[in-house]
Amino acid sequence: MYNLLSKNESGLTSDELWEELMSDKELSKELLDKNGKRRNGVVVGLTTRIKNGKVDNIRVIKNSNNKLVYIASGNNLNFVGKLTNKFIVDVRKLEFMDLKDLSAEDKKVLKDYEKAITNLTKMSANLEKLSEKIEKEETKEITNVTGDGQ
Repeated sequence: MYNLLSKNESGLTSDELWEELMSDKELSKELLDKNGKRRNGVVVGLTTRIKNGKVDNIRVIKNSNNKLVYIASGNNLNFVGKLTNKFIVDVRKLEFMDLKDLSAEDKKVLKDYEKAITNLTKMSANLEKLSEKIEKEETKEITNVTGDGQ
């Protein structure tokens, strides 16, 4: 789907996306039920996953004509940010062993690690802001491309 959307700078509406997906003989078999009707739930489910940020490099936005369009997005920062936040949450759930049994050098290693996690948390928030800025710029560009009726 990403490759398909990459070829369409202005994005694809749901109907246009269906046409493109149906043009693939193998894929079209999966998109139709046994009566030959479109399985609209497939694209609805995909749209929900995209809106929830669970599909990398694809976004759903409203263009200047107020239509929802699917676009390819090269912004992997959002994905990296989510992975980082998950890592931080997982690490903070863990408890270290009793520190009194550690040498001063070993305690320093753990203190340095705690500082690194604190810094990573701050940087992750900044990365999220940068990702949002990039998304807004990409959305503006798409809106400008589709705004003149093309």
